[in-house]
Amino acid sequence: MVGGLEAAPGVLERVRFQTKPQLAQKVVERAVESGVPFRWFAGDTVYGSDRRLRRWLEQQEISHVLAIKSNEKLWAGTEEGPRQVRADRLASQGKDRTGLG
Repeated sequence: MVGGLEAAPGVLERVRFQTKPQLAQKVVERAVESGVPFRWFAGDTVYGSDRRLRRWLEQQEISHVLAIKSNEKLWAGTEEGPRQVRADRLASQGKDRTGLG
């Protein structure tokens, strides 16, 4: 029984747990494959905190806006060269990783 309901035989064996970002990636993959027009992908910190999703979107050249937690480490150019820096430190310095302002 699942949630008080009895599942059909074999259903639970075929269903694999996936996180929300993993499910979102599958939805976007299917949209692209089906030719669904869209300009960008947006998500809250659940999606923005998943580096694999962020990297995949970048690799697919899909424009995206994702919220991140203030302690998320991002790559930034520093005086010592490229380094990972906490997002809140970049924000307090007035730095914008995207170069958009």
